Amino acid sequence: MWSLWLDPTASPRESFGAPLRSSRESLGWTQQDLAAAMGYSDSYIPAVETGRKSTSPAFVRAADKALGTGQTLELMRVGMRRKGFLEGFPEHAAQEARAAEIRIFEPNLIPGLFQTKAYASAIEAAAVRRGTSTQDQAEERVKFLITRQRLLRRAQPPVVHAVIDESGIRRPVGGAETTRAQLDHPAELATKPQVIFQVAPFSLAEHAPF
Repeated sequence: MWSLWLDPTASPRESFGAPLRSSRESLGWTQQDLAAAMGYSDSYIPAVETGRKSTSPAFVRAADKALGTGQTLELMRVGMRRKGFLEGFPEHAAQEARAAEIRIFEPNLIPGLFQTKAYASAIEAAAVRRGTSTQDQAEERVKFLITRQRLLRRAQPPVVHAVIDESGIRRPVGGAETTRAQLDHPAELATKPQVIFQVAPFSLAEHAPF
């Protein structure tokens, strides 16, 4: 639970400070312990936790490494500082980065963790054309997706089991070249021992939902 004296909804700084403190306390560490592990001054950690100081990408990566939180803090920091995400999505991505196993079912498109940059960009470009997103928001979402996908390249990546409906691989997105490259991408990822990528064929008919 967040500390009573810190409001994680008040600002991006406090939104980051709250999970930093929570992660530290879950290990039973003091602020001095974390400072020593990260190579920062004793005064800097409490300043970040209370939202009095901002952080740098290097600080966040060092905190994730010291606390063993994968990319959790990095993803939360990136997501909370950018606009255009659904409420709660940065927190979802942070939990995704901490997970030991991820299960995905996607009926319409290739799941985000398996998308190429070109495929994701084509989806976001369609949102811009519909007027449901701005160009800046679209670019932010693609950058955030690429950051999320780094969890698949970690030294100890999670097990990812994805099931996609056949319609998802048959739907052309971004043109023939983009679609072809996108179909090759999950096939390549599925050669990794921790990745399972399955297609639910149309022949499953009424059994598909089960």
